[in-house]
Amino acid sequence: TSWGEEHWAAGCILSLSSKGIMSGYTDGTYRPDNTITRAEVIKMLTVAYAKYDSAADYDKFTDVKKSQWYYSYVASAVNSGIADSNGIGNEKFGPDSAITRESMITFIARCLAEIDGYFWLSDSAVKTELDIFSDNSKISSWAKASVALCVRNGIVNGYSDSNGVLTFKPGNNMKRGEVAKVVNSIL
Repeated sequence: TSWGEEHWAAGCILSLSSKGIMSGYTDGTYRPDNTITRAEVIKMLTVAYAKYDSAADYDKFTDVKKSQWYYSYVASAVNSGIADSNGIGNEKFGPDSAITRESMITFIARCLAEIDGYFWLSDSAVKTELDIFSDNSKISSWAKASVALCVRNGIVNGYSDSNGVLTFKPGNNMKRGEVAKVVNSIL
């Protein structure tokens, strides 16, 4: 079907679609198992949190031009605190790059802390939350507090293998269905 109603994330996809937060492709499909870009995620979050401002301006990223569809979404995200003004470094935001788990969770945590009033965890609490993952050393230092905040609040969990070993897989690219589930869980 055009929205993939048989997909495990169908309920989340349809919920976000009905709220105007997420849309499919021009051919009427959603493609929940495709990767999603940083710009697409920022659009979803600025709309979901009513932080989108079509007149928003932020011209520090060399890879985000005013002529691009996502310019005002990225500017809105930076201006509202959803996205960091450093982007991915070197004056770049990486709007067309697939979003990794740790980057997505960092955006989510910033929404929770900056907009919803959640409190960041202490260093010892961050360590405790991340110790459940066998690959916690692979989580970038800039993402650790964000991942821990989202784990503590049940927004994200890891992957369990057949031996019960839990991993986070911070560098894995997120799929559209996964993002729909996470965004739906914070609204």
